[in-house]
Amino acid sequence: METLSLEKRQLCDIQGRLFELALKNEYDCPLFIENFMASILLMLRWPLIT
Repeated sequence: METLSLEKRQLCDIQGRLFELALKNEYDCPLFIENFMASILLMLRWPLIT
């Protein structure tokens, strides 16, 4: 199993908090999570040019 760097662990923590807030605010969590993860995949596939 891969050992996660500090940055990756911090991103996981932020992502978890975001999903907790979605649940707390009564969003459609499965749909929210699915759309969030799809957006991350799109960003990884087509990164913005800076």
